[in-house]
Amino acid sequence: MGPSDTLECVNHHFIEKSLDEKEILLRRAFVQEYMKSRNAYGACIALGFLAPYAEDWATAFMGEGIVRRLIQEAEASEDTEAAIELRKKRYRAWMEKEANFYGPGSSHGARVTAIFNLMKIEGMEAAVKTEAEVTYKGGVMMVPALTSPDKWGEMAQQSQAQLKDTVKE
Repeated sequence: MGPSDTLECVNHHFIEKSLDEKEILLRRAFVQEYMKSRNAYGACIALGFLAPYAEDWATAFMGEGIVRRLIQEAEASEDTEAAIELRKKRYRAWMEKEANFYGPGSSHGARVTAIFNLMKIEGMEAAVKTEAEVTYKGGVMMVPALTSPDKWGEMAQQSQAQLKDTVKE
């Protein structure tokens, strides 16, 4: 059974049904809203769908090949410098929203993590100390790593003598 006039295969990954211009414009508007928040339900709400139906429409849209293709095209076009700056602003807005969200499904841990990430964005995180100071304070016999056994024995005798002297004091 070959392809019918109502279905067509696009890009070997998506099967799309034929849509009229009005339906295609709706999907393009959905993808435009979806790319702002990466939230299909929120995109449907932003387009004016009633809340009880928005979840069903979001699921339906995300299951359509044309929507997935439009999302891929939109993601591919986000590599410009202006798009990267816009994405950074969106991430910041998401973190600010999460840091101040006390509604259903919120958690203290999510707010703390969001605040921590906002601080990293602003450059206000504490500096991490990576230096380690190692000093020889006595009381331990030092063993050189790469020497001959005879030379090590001589050095060990000297170190042992120093150790005995410090213990006597």
